[in-house]
Amino acid sequence: MEKENAQSVIGTFYMYSSKNDLDKAMSLFSDSFYKITNKKDLKDFLVSKNIKLGVFKDYSLRSWKTNRVIGTNPKTEYLFMM
Repeated sequence: MEKENAQSVIGTFYMYSSKNDLDKAMSLFSDSFYKITNKKDLKDFLVSKNIKLGVFKDYSLRSWKTNRVIGTNPKTEYLFMM
């Protein structure tokens, strides 16, 4: 279920990116992401990527990994290789 949910978010991100709707693509990131990432820097990166590489057209998931830590400081990390 986690993988399917994550793939849905990734698909939505790339759909918005392919339409060059960066604000909607950026809205998919969590508040905790933006605690460590500046919104302007992210948008600048996405704009620069579009200028250098063109607007996104397609993607495929090559690899998926999950890392779970259980204890006093639990966390779950996901890695997607596109």
